[in-house]
Amino acid sequence: MDEHLQSCPECLAEATKLHTAISSFAEAAREWSRALDSGEVRLGAAVRRAKRSWWRAPKIAWGLAAAMVVVIVVLGSLRWRHEVAQTEALNSVSDEVLMQQIDAEVSRRAPVAMEPLVQAITENTDGVSSTGANSDIHSQEQGETK
Repeated sequence: MDEHLQSCPECLAEATKLHTAISSFAEAAREWSRALDSGEVRLGAAVRRAKRSWWRAPKIAWGLAAAMVVVIVVLGSLRWRHEVAQTEALNSVSDEVLMQQIDAEVSRRAPVAMEPLVQAITENTDGVSSTGANSDIHSQEQGETK
């Protein structure tokens, strides 16, 4: 196999590439091991933990936001119920006033539009009897003077 690598330039180039890649990996592994001993890896772990705690912060923020939404909805619902109760109370008062007006209209002897006619008829019936009585009194006064 060594004879072939020495005689074939293509295979020699491929073997050299493979050797370089493996050597680079071995060197990286050794550097990582030295960094582990020196504390650089510990700093990287602290950074990773900080990143994970950053992940917790949005969860807490979302929880607080959800709680605020619930509080706003509950307070809005209570206010809405209070306004509905006030509106119902005002409607009840206005309904009572309307019922009194209807009762007054129904209790009338005649509709408002016919009131002048009713007054005229009432005056005529009162006027006939009083006019007859007045004419008797008037004739008596004239008879005394005669």
